[in-house]
Amino acid sequence: MSYSSIAPDNNMPLHWEILSKTDLTGYLSLRNFFYEQIHKSRKGERLDSLSDKLNLIKKYVDSSEQDKWKRCKVCGIIFFDETLIINIQQLRILLGKCKSSINGSLQQLGYTSLPQGAPFGQAAISQYEFLVNDKSEVKKWTVREKKQEITEKEETITPKILPTVQLHKVIPEPSQIETWDIRNLLNNSMPCPIKFRAKLLNKVCQQVSIPAHA
Repeated sequence: MSYSSIAPDNNMPLHWEILSKTDLTGYLSLRNFFYEQIHKSRKGERLDSLSDKLNLIKKYVDSSEQDKWKRCKVCGIIFFDETLIINIQQLRILLGKCKSSINGSLQQLGYTSLPQGAPFGQAAISQYEFLVNDKSEVKKWTVREKKQEITEKEETITPKILPTVQLHKVIPEPSQIETWDIRNLLNNSMPCPIKFRAKLLNKVCQQVSIPAHA
């Protein structure tokens, strides 16, 4: 079976000829699946749909160590733990999506572009010879790093030290109660008959432990 009988006449990514027949068949099957999903979707792509597609691409790319770099180059994506190196032109052909749609979905998934020459990006790119040895090729690729979700506050809030409060300034000392205060209260404020006021006065004074005279 020749390559011409496997590959369609148009809309093929660059460098597709470097793939083995097995890898090319796998690539076309994956791409056809993505295109079918687009036609079935009426409301556009869900947020988790791109994540699912990336997982399928990763499975295809990681199918074997042999010629892995070729599959990455044709698909337009290299996978690291929380980082993607992307050739958006190649990836859009595989996904059947425009660049703005892919970039928007990647941003919603938490991926942001690192500036050209960022240390981690350079270290990642250096692992792939086809990027190191071809300056024109490396310019087509961007490093996308996933932001870490913050589940807890990174900073510890130190409570302010409360000033020492002198208890005597808050709670006033009880004032001295005199017998005449109680007598005055009974005579003027309570609806009590006069003949019972003396007995009531003695009883109240006994409760508060003050003499009933004075």
